[in-house]
Amino acid sequence: MTTIPFMVAEDRLSSEVLRKRLKRIHQGKVRDTYELPGHPDKLLVVATDRLSIFDFVLGYLIPRKGEILTAMTVFWLRQLFADLPHHLIACGPEMDTYLPSSLRSLPQLQKRALIVKKLQMLPIECIARGYLTGTGLKAYRVEGKICGHELPNGLHDGSKLVPALFTPTTKPTYGHDEHITAESVLLKYGEMPSRVTLEVYERAAEFALERGIIIADMKIELGIDGTLADEVITPDSCRFWDRNAYGIAVHKRTSPSGFDKEPVRQAGKKAIIDGKLIDLSSLDTTLLNAELASRWEIPRDVIGQTVERYHQIFIRLTGMSLPTFQERIMEID
Repeated sequence: MTTIPFMVAEDRLSSEVLRKRLKRIHQGKVRDTYELPGHPDKLLVVATDRLSIFDFVLGYLIPRKGEILTAMTVFWLRQLFADLPHHLIACGPEMDTYLPSSLRSLPQLQKRALIVKKLQMLPIECIARGYLTGTGLKAYRVEGKICGHELPNGLHDGSKLVPALFTPTTKPTYGHDEHITAESVLLKYGEMPSRVTLEVYERAAEFALERGIIIADMKIELGIDGTLADEVITPDSCRFWDRNAYGIAVHKRTSPSGFDKEPVRQAGKKAIIDGKLIDLSSLDTTLLNAELASRWEIPRDVIGQTVERYHQIFIRLTGMSLPTFQERIMEID
């Protein structure tokens, strides 16, 4: 199970939803999921402002992060992936049809929540990598391959992978995700996970590149029937790089900083907790270490940089500020 620090476990919105007696059936690192009375085939999913790195939920909130994750998912599913099977049923005021009367017409709920189909999910994380970085780079340096894909010698942080690779991982209820081979997924679940993941990645990558953004890698979740679910192409599930910054970094055989929680990741590798220097990326996800990570006092400038990056990537990809998108596209007053 995910360990969530008490100081970020609940906020005003979750307290209101629980007070209205909706049953919360799952509390993840970022999203809370609730049953909907009278709609057994649907769920209410609320994106919080919680922040996690290295599978630890931290004791800080990123203001309006949940709104950005929700709006970006709506953007992709209602536009670029509208022709693909996906789980989104309603957003914004549309949700009132499915909500108890006491939860209708609540702008804060409309900005952070979605009504989605209840699905049986594949028990794996579906990941596409167009560039070598992160855990893929670590695996390559040790084994010369990623998830069974043999790679040539001499690649470096930021190397482009042609073609993009399907690199699935486990989806444990506790602990770090672990790489599994693409072949093992093919044998167990068929070609659907790889096909859908790479199609979503290629479409999104082409769209983003036209706006000066590189999607280095992407994680999605799929129903067993191939339905696109959970969050889609957000700063929590992708690495976004500025194309010009990548052009400079690649000459140095490295990768640029991204439009995501990278400032927190980097700071977390040299966190000062209880007066000691600790690399959170090196810790196992035990309860003791989760409690330790929750005590890390994240520097204020790191939080500020992260907030700015989430808003920047939203504007660059959608062409709108968050409030404008919420008003025009989600029709939230």
